Amino acid sequence: LSIANVVIAIAPMLYISGPLSHAAGKTMFKNYSLWQPFEGGIIYVVSQAFGWMLYSVSLTLGTVYVCNHHELEIEAAVRLLPLAFLSQFIIWVSVLYFNPDRTTASTGPTSSDSMRALKERMMAIILAFCGCLICIFTDFTHTKDSAQVYERTMLIVGSFLVLMACVVVQYAGVCRFSNFRLWQPFRGGKKFILMQVFGWTSFGFSILIHLITIVSPAPALKISGLVSTLGVWGFGNCAFLIYSQDFFEDETAE
Repeated sequence: LSIANVVIAIAPMLYISGPLSHAAGKTMFKNYSLWQPFEGGIIYVVSQAFGWMLYSVSLTLGTVYVCNHHELEIEAAVRLLPLAFLSQFIIWVSVLYFNPDRTTASTGPTSSDSMRALKERMMAIILAFCGCLICIFTDFTHTKDSAQVYERTMLIVGSFLVLMACVVVQYAGVCRFSNFRLWQPFRGGKKFILMQVFGWTSFGFSILIHLITIVSPAPALKISGLVSTLGVWGFGNCAFLIYSQDFFEDETAE
């Protein structure tokens, strides 16, 4: 049994242990949730953000390397494992600093919904902004000699973040309004409906172009600034959908 095989076998275990450590919080705290943006105290929030950021970076780099070289070599594993271990360690420690008294569940029903909606909106903005930055980074680091699988992987990550941001935006509406639904065609007032139609149509076109660039990244990256424009477009869609919710007419409030 070679050292290379041992190191390579450890890598998947580290990537699995991160989500397991996060899930362990549900067994430790009664009001712990797997999805709870900006809740649990400042130490928990900051360490969770930093830990999952490192986890995402190491996982993305490992995926790009394996797709380019078809296997994870010992040199690459040695470089990625410390980053993966550090991310897992931070996630594990962050759970220990979770503060049950700093959650919306502990603030009472009056302020809970509006505060939860605000946190969901902030999370959506962060996700869309990160997706935008990844698209811009891919555009500026692209060279003629760069591997297409690197570009395709980065575009997939950027598109996924923008997609998740818009889903979180809808969930923020559910938290804010008692009559808001994830699927509610032609409900919420004329202005809200028109803004939603424009926002989701624009979002659909941007995702379609994202998919085209993912399938065939080389021709798309030859167009200067196209991928950066897609990133900014996705961020703009997310911001517009958030703004449109201010015009939602909650029928139960009347």
